Amino acid sequence: MHLIKTHPSPRSLLIILVLSGLIFRVLPASTAPGDPKVQAAITYLRNNQDADGSINDFGTTCWTAMAIKAANLDPNTFDSGGDSVTKYLVNNAGSIDRSDASELSRFVLAMSASGLDSSDIDGYDYVAKLQSLVDSG
Repeated sequence: MHLIKTHPSPRSLLIILVLSGLIFRVLPASTAPGDPKVQAAITYLRNNQDADGSINDFGTTCWTAMAIKAANLDPNTFDSGGDSVTKYLVNNAGSIDRSDASELSRFVLAMSASGLDSSDIDGYDYVAKLQSLVDSG
């Protein structure tokens, strides 16, 4: 039996992106920073954050920004003595494969979690680029 590797369509990714953005704005976080499990996760992230603000790689740092926001913390101030998670992401946004809807979506969600406008990160409109990928099928 052969397994076929499939990727979600750009339209599906956009729908996920929009719904996730609404969740960030409408629903309260389901966990509190005082919860022992959340605190252990936050401690783990701080202990594994590099001075440039990254945690492992760019993609993992995007997910981390979303997790930090879900824990009612601010990714803009989340650091372990160096740069914040958000500063790392903005400083390294040029490394995103702008033809990959998954990478763009993840970054847009991370910027939303950080309270930043993804339509103007250092003069580039990541939202319009993601939309263009959806429009082109």
